[in-house]
Amino acid sequence: MLGNTNIPPKNRPEWRSIVTGSSDHHFDNFVLKMKCFKTSNQIKSGQITIEDAVEDLYKLASKYSRSVQRDFKIIFKEW
Repeated sequence: MLGNTNIPPKNRPEWRSIVTGSSDHHFDNFVLKMKCFKTSNQIKSGQITIEDAVEDLYKLASKYSRSVQRDFKIIFKEW
C-alpha cells in the first residue's frame, strides 16, 4: 500500500504531535478527538508506542479520510 493521498504522509511530524497530545488543536471531528485522547493516555501509560499509535491513527484517518479533512487541513496545512 503506497498511502492515501487524501491524508498527509505518515512520516510528517504532526502525526506524532497528535497522538502524544502535544498538538494544541481542538478537533471538530468527535471520533478523531476521542481517539487522540485515548491514544495519548495509552502512550503515557506505556500501553502503546508512539509509532504504533501513529499507525493506528493513520489507518483510521485513511478509512474516514473525508471526515477528517477539516481538522487535517488546519493541522497539516497542505500535503
